[in-house]
Amino acid sequence: MDKHSYAVGQIVFSKAGKDKGQPYVIAGIAENTLWLIDGKLRTLVKPKHKKMIHVSKTNYVTDISDKLAVVYAQGFDQTQANKLMLKDSDIRAAIKQCLSASSQPL
Repeated sequence: MDKHSYAVGQIVFSKAGKDKGQPYVIAGIAENTLWLIDGKLRTLVKPKHKKMIHVSKTNYVTDISDKLAVVYAQGFDQTQANKLMLKDSDIRAAIKQCLSASSQPL
């Protein structure tokens, strides 16, 4: 997979493993790996590392993508998260907003 086809702040769904079907927000992108957070089990401080081939992407990019890019620019930075007032509840709200938007009829 091409790492440029993913973006920080994008919503993805796990398609493999015990978390299959779980929505996540991309917090960071490495070679063939994504750092994923959901604001519950996988928090800002403890992202899940998952291979790109094990997620299905959506076209939805959250409104907190800019904040996430700053916080994870060089790995997780708690100081930046505090400055930007980014919390796990923001991640949960972004995922909830995506799920409610995708369930709306066109």
